[in-house]
Amino acid sequence: MFSKRKLAIIVFALTALLGIASVNALPMFHSYPADIQLDGTLTLKSITTDFESEEIHIITNFTALVPFFINPGVYEAINFTGRAIVSDDSIKFKGLILILSPAIPILRRGNFWVNFRVEKPADVSLPDGMYIAIGEASITISPIVPGPARVVWVHMKGFVTSYGGEDSYGGIVAHARIGEWARVHGFFTKQIIAYDISEDYTFSFFAFRLVNTTMVELNYEDDDLFISGLWNVYNVTWTYYDHDWTLKVEQLIEEEYGELVVTLESEGYTEVSIPEAGHFTLGIIGLESIEGAVSFYHLRYCSPIELPAPMTDFNGDWKVNMLDIANIALRYGATIGRPGYNFFLDINFDYVINILDLGSVAQAFGQEY
Repeated sequence: MFSKRKLAIIVFALTALLGIASVNALPMFHSYPADIQLDGTLTLKSITTDFESEEIHIITNFTALVPFFINPGVYEAINFTGRAIVSDDSIKFKGLILILSPAIPILRRGNFWVNFRVEKPADVSLPDGMYIAIGEASITISPIVPGPARVVWVHMKGFVTSYGGEDSYGGIVAHARIGEWARVHGFFTKQIIAYDISEDYTFSFFAFRLVNTTMVELNYEDDDLFISGLWNVYNVTWTYYDHDWTLKVEQLIEEEYGELVVTLESEGYTEVSIPEAGHFTLGIIGLESIEGAVSFYHLRYCSPIELPAPMTDFNGDWKVNMLDIANIALRYGATIGRPGYNFFLDINFDYVINILDLGSVAQAFGQEY
């Protein structure tokens, strides 16, 4: 039986889903690849301190998958909301572009997720760290005409079982387009989760993220998947006290070379959702070896205009549906290091299962693969 709180969260989740899906209600949520030119001002607010930047003017170009119901062209005064990671010389943004209806400005016309990086302006003083980013901009959407070549997407999930040969636990997610790019992130720790949530508690872990891909190949020197590039590693401390929490993030490694090697137990697997379907090893300069078991592995062959396998099929039934919405709803608000948190449900890996993760499910709702 569901508790009243869980039922309320499910109702909220369904309401949010319908609000997003109402503007995205086309068959299979197909998208097209496009070049995006963005010109606007964004404000950054630190998630760990009271620091808030002045408006930062940003002009940049990047690529994104745009829903088919959003036509190519110029859009003024669009909204951007998401996060930003500031390093010594750059700012990496990830978030949601929201296009409002020109006739009725409070209504959404469409939205899509974007990732882009800009050089940190010389006249802007921003401490390194993670920020909430919001603002307005104009965008120009120019479709990319796909070539005849077929591409393959890879989606892998796994459990970290050891670090430096000693027992550890954590998780890893890899999402890649072979020969072009990859997104990989994860965490590991030796600390035990506290199940008594009535007491103050400090949970420390190491978070890692691929920030620049140099190679992503299948069957590379007898390994099923090989991803290399530059990685960032953070020491994160999440402190719970008096029913509240604080977050401290210390960057340990910045853009050091590393390699992720994935080997499956059986040859020819294209879709695997059973425990210990294979193993992986991640080596990053400055860290000892991170190892673990593959729990999910999927290849998808498609044309460049088709979506990859969605990252929001949580129960492994090869489609994004109400069961995945329910998974998010039942763990909504859970934070890392506490009972109820599930790393694989934390799509943007901000250490809490929240509305951004629910939005990711809504964006892919209805997809099958």
